[in-house]
Amino acid sequence: MNKKLLIALPVCALLLILLGFLAFFKGTDTLTFFQKIHVNSMLSSNPFLDEETGDIINPVSVAAANDSNAAQTDTFLWFRNRYESDASHVELDIAFDRDGRAYLADSFDSVKPESVPFERVLAHIVENGDEATGFVINLCEYTSLGTLAANIEQLGLQYRTVIVGIDENALPVVRQYFGKTPLLCSYDSDTNSSLEELAEAGADGIICKSDKLTKSLVKKTEKLGLLLWVDCEDDLYDTVKAFDCCVDGIVSSEPDMASYIYGSWNENLIDEIVEIFLKNK
Repeated sequence: MNKKLLIALPVCALLLILLGFLAFFKGTDTLTFFQKIHVNSMLSSNPFLDEETGDIINPVSVAAANDSNAAQTDTFLWFRNRYESDASHVELDIAFDRDGRAYLADSFDSVKPESVPFERVLAHIVENGDEATGFVINLCEYTSLGTLAANIEQLGLQYRTVIVGIDENALPVVRQYFGKTPLLCSYDSDTNSSLEELAEAGADGIICKSDKLTKSLVKKTEKLGLLLWVDCEDDLYDTVKAFDCCVDGIVSSEPDMASYIYGSWNENLIDEIVEIFLKNK
């Protein structure tokens, strides 16, 4: 008995180590062994398609993220590249100068003479006759919201724009300026308010990191009539998981890859998706 136990213990230990390795090791595949199994399972059925009619249901918006770690972020060239991606929305960090003018910047201090005015972005939209592209406006401060709201409403963009970068305490203030534009409150571990309280305070929805996303959260937001957007950054597994949950929007620093996954759901093996994802990295 003791000999069997002496043999079994090391074997069990090795199995645990192997399982741990499979659970966390991604290598060059971007997915762990168990994530790959889960992704294949999720891709086996299409949550966006009504199989009887062939119509698309549960549409999900894809936003090109403003990756603050990327070089040359907030330049007009950066915006144009994101604008020309397959994403339906473009995320813009917005801050204001001393005169209350909106710029592409992630803080008041980062607004420079060469910073891109938000008005230039709007002019580009007009020049291209664009009536489809939406915006995810990430508020970096709340000093001149009236001017920003006027700029958005002037072109009727309030119906294809969502406002993020709003903590629970700022909701009532921001709500005063954006009567028709959906407000997505930040929802993370520091959020003290319940979903019900956020809705009562004026939130039209929430935006969270992918590690906060659960089926339970999806059900709760649906019950309250709240929009649910998820910041997936460039994580392939989190992107597929968010789509499978049929959230309202996904923010990704790999928007073309996210759009490809969404548009070809259940048509491609995960190996092909991973291969394309790695090429875009």
